[in-house]
Parts: sequence; C-alpha cells; structure tokens
Amino acid sequence: MTTFLHARDHGFDDFWNIDGDDITLYAEPARIAELVRKAESYAKERSIHAFSIDVWMTIFNSAHWSFGATYIDNSLNWMEVIKKHIDEFVDWTVAVDIKLRNVDWIMNYISRIAKVVSAETFYCENLYTVMNNIGNTYEHPLTGLRYWHDGELYFPVVIHDLGMGDSGVLRIPNNLIKLDIDITAEECKEYMQQVAGHSYAWHVIVRNANNTRVKTSSMLADFGNYLLKINEQDKGAFVLIKKVG
Repeated sequence: MTTFLHARDHGFDDFWNIDGDDITLYAEPARIAELVRKAESYAKERSIHAFSIDVWMTIFNSAHWSFGATYIDNSLNWMEVIKKHIDEFVDWTVAVDIKLRNVDWIMNYISRIAKVVSAETFYCENLYTVMNNIGNTYEHPLTGLRYWHDGELYFPVVIHDLGMGDSGVLRIPNNLIKLDIDITAEECKEYMQQVAGHSYAWHVIVRNANNTRVKTSSMLADFGNYLLKINEQDKGAFVLIKKVG
C-alpha cells in the first residue's frame, strides 16, 4: 500500500503502481510510455479505478485480479474504502478458504464482491513480459516468460524449449481489454537481448507441493538449452535453469 499512502499524502490525483520486482516489460522505455499513456486514457474515459496488466487473469481464467503495472485513480479514498470493508473481507477469506490475504485479494473483494470500485485488466498485443521475483530469483520457470498475440497468451519455454506445443497457449478471457501500440515480437526480443545479454536467463528457487522453498541438488535431464534439476528429498519439486555462456 506504499504507493497509495504516498499519493494520498502528496495530493496526487492518479498514479501508476508498478510492481518492479514482480514483472518486467520487455520493450524500449519510449514504447512502454506509449502503452502507459494509452492505458491511462482508456481508464479515465471509462471511470476505471484500478487498471492492471494481465499477470494472473488469463492463467486463472478471470478468477483472480492482481497488481502488476497498474493505473490507479486516486480520486477515490482508498484507505477509507479498505477500512470499511476489511472485516467482511477477512470473514469472506475464511468462508472461501483463502489463506493469502494480500492487497490483490482485497482488491478482488472490494471490486467483485462488495462492488464498490472498478478494477479491470488489460494486455498489450505482442508485448513480451517476464513474471519474476526479487533480484535474480525466478519462481515461474515454465510460465514466467510470456507474450500476448491474437487473443492468446503464449509461454515460449513450454511451447518451444520443452516441445509441448498447445500446452503452452491459453485463450485470453473476453473481459480483458486489448491495447495495441503496434509493437512487434522482434522489438521485444531485441530489447531483451540488449538488457539481459540473453533472451532469458535466471537462477531459480522452487517450491514444493506444500509451498515450502526447497533447494535443488541432482541433475535429472537435459533439455537442449535448459537443465532440469530435481530435489532428491522431494520428487515433486523441480527447477528449469537456462544455460548461459
């Protein structure tokens, strides 16, 4: 909630909440600025209070709105709205067995259940993004790298590197808003190469079925440019690491 408090204390009418340690948009800054202006204009014209890029909406078939790169209309007194509904929000999470009571879930509640704010999701045609975590830790080895194209969300690691074809493609739900700035896949790939030195490279920490962080130890298989490792003590925990150098 830091950005909300900062905007309130400094009298901003609106602002962008960008989860910089959670999502990377791979395009030249000037191109991302185009996208930001287009999204902001769209939200203002339609009185959308929170307008976020597609992080989990397609993956969960519209079931979970989340922050990522989000335009916020600050004319709303967000703190008062949240305070007013926080007790019923907690009761709701208990009733539906939601353990993670973070700000994403609060937004889901006040927009979808209480219906006191408008929260929508957009995506950008052909834009490549990486869903990452703090520093070089990358916890989504199969679906982290993604792009939107022609009504579908593509996961290149699954499609090309693991050779799983259609298993790496999801249909974008109809309630998501498409924003097109005429960006090309080639632009995004070129920018990735410039800033990362590789199309995608990461070190991974994985979680097991109980959502506990585990370390990887032994080599299990070699998928061309990737190494698949597995923890000997927990066969359900795996990690895919890009070979570099």
